[in-house]
Amino acid sequence: MTRKITRMFLARHRMGLTQQQIADEIGVTQPRISTWESGSADLPPKRRKQIARILDVEAATLTDEA
Repeated sequence: MTRKITRMFLARHRMGLTQQQIADEIGVTQPRISTWESGSADLPPKRRKQIARILDVEAATLTDEA
């Protein structure tokens, strides 16, 4: 199985953060972050803005495949 590398994944790794750290920061579960990061579920606009702030990126870039 090939893993889909997303901009959200790359941005998170660039910041040295775990999915759990982001989940704790915005009040969701780690599995929820995983589904958004993999593209298995849509990232809601409110959460996109929160995660973008944490990862220091533009919100629009988080859902694009790298």
